[in-house]
Amino acid sequence: EGHTLYIEEPEAHLFPTAQKKVFELMAILFGYTGKRVQFFITTHSPYSLAVLNNLMEAGLIQSNVKDEETLNALNTIIPQSRHIHPDFVAAYALENGKAIDLIDQESNLILADLLDAVSEDIAIEFGNLLDLEV
Repeated sequence: EGHTLYIEEPEAHLFPTAQKKVFELMAILFGYTGKRVQFFITTHSPYSLAVLNNLMEAGLIQSNVKDEETLNALNTIIPQSRHIHPDFVAAYALENGKAIDLIDQESNLILADLLDAVSEDIAIEFGNLLDLEV
């Protein structure tokens, strides 16, 4: 009935703006009215996860809101062709040989804490260096 597409690190060698466009294109392909496409994607990019979270939030809003004004505003921010309902997404991190579910049960979005933690460490390190400036 459908197809499975395996993509390893689609963000490789791409600026964040290009990463965003790649994930939006995959969302359009996923929602295409023809045969369903299932994606298995590996990524280390917090940008890609953030884009996916935005598309999932749009899908969640679309399924919960029925008034035309809100739907029009939503589609202005993220076109309907890119909305992904969170029920269609699973996300895992591999840590110490085990798969850890990254989907937050309350928000239904991806917890990017594991990938974002290094950004916080780098920022703290930079702040410490600035403190040493003469």
